[in-house]
Amino acid sequence: MGYGVDAINAIAQGIPKITVAAIFQKDPQCIIAHPNKAIKTLADLKGKPIYISTAANVTYWPVLKAKYGFTDEQKHPYNFNPAPFLADNQPSKAM
Repeated sequence: MGYGVDAINAIAQGIPKITVAAIFQKDPQCIIAHPNKAIKTLADLKGKPIYISTAANVTYWPVLKAKYGFTDEQKHPYNFNPAPFLADNQPSKAM
């Protein structure tokens, strides 16, 4: 999740970045995962650990549970620090 200026700064620093946006959204949400040949779609994350913010519990997490069969057991609190995710490159983790 980021802001327009973050995208501009990343490009200026030569960081490869793709920003996805939708009209009427001021804070886009995303799920990122380490490369994994077994995970090709969002549905493939069923049963895998997913780190989400507290706000997601009442926004998009109920939708993911209903549509993809995700469970609260696979949900972990995201503390807005990507360092642990980046340091642990196990392909079965997402945030």
